[in-house]
Amino acid sequence: MTTVYKYPLNPISDEVKIEMPSGARILHVHEQNGIPTIWALVDLAAAGAERVFAIRGTAHPVEDNLAYLGSAHCSPFVWHVFEVAK
Repeated sequence: MTTVYKYPLNPISDEVKIEMPSGARILHVHEQNGIPTIWALVDLAAAGAERVFAIRGTAHPVEDNLAYLGSAHCSPFVWHVFEVAK
């Protein structure tokens, strides 16, 4: 069975590692309580897998190995969230 789970990207840093079920599908990126947060569709029966997300501010360099997921408006900042390619 699949379920929507949320994963706060806290603390905000250049890279955030998150353990989530293997094959989790990212649905949305948004701010919640001042923290960039990812919502993903997950299969709770799947084995866990570490995923790495990059957070970049506006006008910060973005490496070629990053896949854009979305942006979170955390006043006064806008954080752009990417997944680091394996």
